[in-house]
Amino acid sequence: MRMYPQQPYPQQPMPPQPGFGRVLLDISFNPMNWFLFFIKPTVVINGQARQVEWGQMPIDLPAGQHTVQVGFQYMGKPRGVASVTIPVHPGQVQPVCYRAPAYIFIAGAMGPTRPMTPGIIVNVVAIGVAVLMLLLFTLLL
Repeated sequence: MRMYPQQPYPQQPMPPQPGFGRVLLDISFNPMNWFLFFIKPTVVINGQARQVEWGQMPIDLPAGQHTVQVGFQYMGKPRGVASVTIPVHPGQVQPVCYRAPAYIFIAGAMGPTRPMTPGIIVNVVAIGVAVLMLLLFTLLL
């Protein structure tokens, strides 16, 4: 029987450097937008852009006001863009949540808590109307 070394417990993230705060960025989408599984979001902080993965990520920033913008590229154009200006205080963690829209032609949403998917109400109403029309059509035939 082969023995494998025991995996260490996950370490707690290191605290930010003195004079820095941490932004805990949560980037998500509704799974009904299945095509977003194949697209990486872009995060722009104070004009500096980078592609990231969906999910949570800690970002250490110096204390002060910072502009955070999140979106994704689709058909060569930025889509679902949302931005927020947040205060970062030394030694504190500031949560920021982004939610991609239900339709790629509208803006996403950002806030300190996970916002509702923009456009999802229109999506649910459209599906309800389509089901109702299908039922009426089948009853009339």
